[in-house]
Amino acid sequence: HGFYSSRITEKKQDFLPDAVHLKGLQGEIGLLRLKIRRLVSNPDSPPDLFFRAITTLVHAIEVNEIINPPLEPVTTSSRLLSNLGFVSHIP
Repeated sequence: HGFYSSRITEKKQDFLPDAVHLKGLQGEIGLLRLKIRRLVSNPDSPPDLFFRAITTLVHAIEVNEIINPPLEPVTTSSRLLSNLGFVSHIP
């Protein structure tokens, strides 16, 4: 299935063909979110690995917004929370 197929389970590989239609770094951002969820759910995960993963996710989101600017202006805080996977009510 490509570059990520050796790094994810066979069940999750079923979603890889859909990733072809994503723009910019959306596929990588989605994969980072999955990895972060796995780190959060594992109490034995090293805290420094979690923080490095979050830092990488934030950088990927920033780069993705440079190469694919949002269609409508939003505040930095609401955009960041939204891109991290949180619903934000911050104007």
